[in-house]
Amino acid sequence: MKKILALVLVLTLMFSLSVPAFAADDKIKIGISIWSSTDTLGSECKRMIDAAAEALGVETQWVDQAHISEQVTASAETLALADCDGLCCPVLPRDRPRGQPR
Repeated sequence: MKKILALVLVLTLMFSLSVPAFAADDKIKIGISIWSSTDTLGSECKRMIDAAAEALGVETQWVDQAHISEQVTASAETLALADCDGLCCPVLPRDRPRGQPR
């Protein structure tokens, strides 16, 4: 839960810092490439990011990429072609074998 809260805070800061760079009538569009917006963690992240984006007047575009390398790359290309002003790619930490330092 702390990681999700940290993600929301980082995205809020990112959105708030980028807002002054645009004219009042320009809508900022952030592309988000996520592992899945339908599982429990992914849907919670999507809900929080959408709430932050709505509060800041930012448009979001989502692409699910299932943690498959080729799809991650393709999702970034898709979002770039969709004229997104920024790209966010939330990641999940991979499990480490026991004894391996963090």
